[in-house]
Amino acid sequence: MRIFAPVRFRNLHGGWVTSLRPTGSTLPPTLARDSATHHSKPASLADSDRAQIEVWFVRRGVPQLIDDYTEELRMDARAGPYVLAWLVVGTVLWWGTRPDWSPLLNLVGIIATLASMALGVAAIRAVRGHVMWWVDRRLEGVDTFSLGILVAIPSMIIEQSVGRGIRDGRELLIGMGVIYVVIGLGLLSIGWWSLGRLRGELSRIADLLARTLPILLVLVLFLVFAAELWEAAHLLSGWELLGVVLLLVLIATLLVLTSLRSEVRALEEAGWETMRALAAETPASGLSEAAPSSPVPSLRFLQRLNVTALAVIAQLIQSAFVALLVSAFLVVFGLLVLPVALQETWIGGDVVSLAQFELLGETRILSRELVSIAVLLGSVTGLYFTGLAVTDSAYRTAHFERMLQEVRQLVAAHAFYTAAIRGQLSATDVS
Repeated sequence: MRIFAPVRFRNLHGGWVTSLRPTGSTLPPTLARDSATHHSKPASLADSDRAQIEVWFVRRGVPQLIDDYTEELRMDARAGPYVLAWLVVGTVLWWGTRPDWSPLLNLVGIIATLASMALGVAAIRAVRGHVMWWVDRRLEGVDTFSLGILVAIPSMIIEQSVGRGIRDGRELLIGMGVIYVVIGLGLLSIGWWSLGRLRGELSRIADLLARTLPILLVLVLFLVFAAELWEAAHLLSGWELLGVVLLLVLIATLLVLTSLRSEVRALEEAGWETMRALAAETPASGLSEAAPSSPVPSLRFLQRLNVTALAVIAQLIQSAFVALLVSAFLVVFGLLVLPVALQETWIGGDVVSLAQFELLGETRILSRELVSIAVLLGSVTGLYFTGLAVTDSAYRTAHFERMLQEVRQLVAAHAFYTAAIRGQLSATDVS
């Protein structure tokens, strides 16, 4: 009785063929060489492994790395509850009420405004031959823009002002745009991840402050006693102060972007061996053992934007923490050392009092000018900290480089995850 065994070999077209051959028989040299070598089959991505990787992406604030995350249906499903909450809250607080109306009239206005939006969108979808929004839970572009009009009309009637109606419709659309940006880029997840990361970085931040803050405080405290700065703070409005702070935040953001841009570009140009080493400590480590059959997949625009936002926000939260520490110190220092009479001498007028209390047997006044100076100098210190963390080699390793390493791991995990979904990974076996 002859025993046959299955043997795999390549045909003339390069494909694999399985054949039954008697045991002990020999193969032609070419077929023997092919069957003796390693052959490849597509590496499958189990649902549990895929879910684990995608949850890992979300928890680290990069949901855009998930395959098909930006599909309209999935985006609407995620943003739907927030959009509904925005419509209800906006109607109750602004669009459907008036402060001089009775509670009953305001209730009628709220119901009428909500009904206008619901029935209006339903009518538009019916005319276009689409299913109702409560069936597919989708908001198309026409539906979204129609909501602005459907809010503006009842608002015009309630406020008896065309301008107010147009403004309310614009506010609704801006709010929905903000919701989709926050959901699309995972800004809430980025914030939570960055705050959690901040807790782990406190010791390193304290070490950096211990080495740099004493010298910096000498300059900062010298500026606190500058009469011109107090005059400027007295003339500075709240919006102008906010504008100055935002300008410093913009400069800090550009510092981070300048350093991050080259890092992301270099990472995308790296080969699979680099990606394999980076993915070793991620949930995609199992996929990194496979042999990729294509170049490293590059990040799409929204994915690159999401990764960039992760790095920028993480660094800015650290810098904001430092700025808050310095600002709080300056407020306490000013309350103890700078009496109101001295502040008024520098200003050439009365200070704007925000709070008054007894401290160490004396009456202390927290002035708007003191708070403004503390915020300004604290923001400058935060910008200085950002520059040190990003550009100074002595401090970059302890702060920015650690965050960059986490970004590299995310991009590497995404590369293997995407290649597996596209069927571009091959598991190597021996026949």
